[in-house]
Amino acid sequence: MPPPRPALTLPVETPRPPDPPPPTIRIGRKVLLSVALGAAVYLALCLYADLPAVRRALADFPWIVFAGVLALSFLNYSIRFLKWERYRGTLGVSLSPADSFRVYLSGFALSVTPGKMGEVVKSVLLKRETGASISATAPIVVAERFTDLLGYLLLMILGYLGHGLLGATALDRGWLAVFATALVLLVVLLLLATSERAESVAAAIVRRLPIVGPYAPKIEAAFASSRILLAPRRLLFPTGISVLSWGCECVGFHLVARAFGAQTDLGLSTFAYAFAAIFGAISMVPGGLGLTDGSLGYLLDHQMGLDRSAAAAATMVIRTGTLWFAVGLGSLSLLLSLRRDRGAPPTSSAPLRARGAAPEGSLRDSS
Repeated sequence: MPPPRPALTLPVETPRPPDPPPPTIRIGRKVLLSVALGAAVYLALCLYADLPAVRRALADFPWIVFAGVLALSFLNYSIRFLKWERYRGTLGVSLSPADSFRVYLSGFALSVTPGKMGEVVKSVLLKRETGASISATAPIVVAERFTDLLGYLLLMILGYLGHGLLGATALDRGWLAVFATALVLLVVLLLLATSERAESVAAAIVRRLPIVGPYAPKIEAAFASSRILLAPRRLLFPTGISVLSWGCECVGFHLVARAFGAQTDLGLSTFAYAFAAIFGAISMVPGGLGLTDGSLGYLLDHQMGLDRSAAAAATMVIRTGTLWFAVGLGSLSLLLSLRRDRGAPPTSSAPLRARGAAPEGSLRDSS
């Protein structure tokens, strides 16, 4: 009798993990999440300030002023584009002005992230379109935030001096604490980002780690770009651009406050807007949600004479015309960027090496 045949065993196939959602869906979810967070903040603000009264204040608002706010916000973005172009040119990344403006605006889609660092998506788009390394161009976002915060500090001082707030003792203590904290953060960031010692230590630590060790050269490329962009001789122009551009939004805030009946002048409005923006920025809360809004509402109420409902309404109007206008405009630009044909040839030439720029290899590595 022949021996029994062994049972037939079929190879067990490991189930294939599902494909990750396309970038458009992933980024769209983040944008929707930020909008939901914002809606929750404003709903809480309305309930705190008396929702029917807020609605009446909004109904009485002259919305032609809001059109002016949008125009000033877009002027802000356009002026800051000059800073982006200066940084991009300094690192030798070549791109047509139209495509560069589209990439620049795309970063606004992720403005509601801690420190606006979600704007690093601009470096991802630069890599897709020029081949420039993400690690070498991501420090552009750091330099932008650095000079933005420095510009806000200067606007805060200008507004303070312009309005003559020296008699407001309680306000003095609060703004000095925020001002000092922001200044310390800027000094620490500047020392770390431009320190060769910090680069060596960070790269050495990363090299010793089992998984991320191969990324040490990218750390070095990021530090190299940071030293170039944050060199003292390169801070004056970007900081001046920041003062001028964010000053446009201070004017927009002033127009909104006055339209709601606030007792304010341009100096106080500039101080209040810069103070609130700095407070939100150093907190690292995404988009400053809650903190920037609360600061604006508090100053409108306690320093500019608006009642609670009008202050809440004014806060929502100015934040819609600045932060959320930027998110909407950035989302459209990012959608356009992501839908571009990946197989199409780049619209720019290969990145060029600027004088003092990072080595060409660091601009075109795998990340």
